[in-house]
This record gives sequence, C-alpha cells and structure tokens, in this order.
Amino acid sequence: MAAGDAYVVLSATVTNGSFVDLQPSAGTEVVVHNIYMPEGAAYELYWYDGTNTLKIDHDAAVGRTNMQFHCTNGKWIRIKNTSGASQNIGADGMFTK
Repeated sequence: MAAGDAYVVLSATVTNGSFVDLQPSAGTEVVVHNIYMPEGAAYELYWYDGTNTLKIDHDAAVGRTNMQFHCTNGKWIRIKNTSGASQNIGADGMFTK
C-alpha cells in the first residue's frame, strides 16, 4: 500500500481474551484513527513491540474515534476483547509510509 491509502481492518470473530493486532506489514507505517467495537463490548488497548506490553486504555463503550496511534511493523496497537463473548473488531486509519 502507498502513503495516503486507507488502512482498514475488520476481524473475523475474536474470542474473549484474544487480540487483534494493528500491525502493518514490514516497510509500511500507519496512523490508526478509529477502533470499532460493538456497543457495550469491553476491550483493552495495548502498545506492543512483540515482547513488551503496555496497557494504555480500557472501556466498555463503542470504540475510540479521532485517535493518532502511529504503528510500525515493530511497534503496534493490540486490541484485546474482554467482553466475555466473541466479538467482531474493526479499525481504520491511513498508511503514512
């Protein structure tokens, strides 16, 4: 993908306790703008480098909008489903490199 192209992720069903990784392919970078969760579904956000995990947010609303999470292949955002049930999870943003 080229800089300026849309970055769009829509997971298949994610079981409770599992993650969706917003990790672009090697050599690309993205800015994540929105994370989509079903209304009332609990989730946690983590900053991750493949080894180290930093919990940065949690909620049980409808997701996050108007964010500026910069993700590379080596450092990215993970979304953990903590709702107690399987959920579909989505995200979008823009390729910057």
